Amino acid sequence: MKKIYANLLGEWIQLNDSNATLDSHIPPSVWLEECLQDAFKFDYINVQYDNRNYRIHPTMLQIVSE
Repeated sequence: MKKIYANLLGEWIQLNDSNATLDSHIPPSVWLEECLQDAFKFDYINVQYDNRNYRIHPTMLQIVSE
């Protein structure tokens, strides 16, 4: 299983086990399968987490396979 972590204001947050979404309100598991390969085509990724929107650079994401 792949897990996605995002550095949000200096804290690494696991997005899979939360109510987070990425870009156009895409769940993290779907984003990993459909959008990961294009992540570096853009200057930023929108992360919606805990009723806030974060705009982060793709290097602030980590993918962990377990």
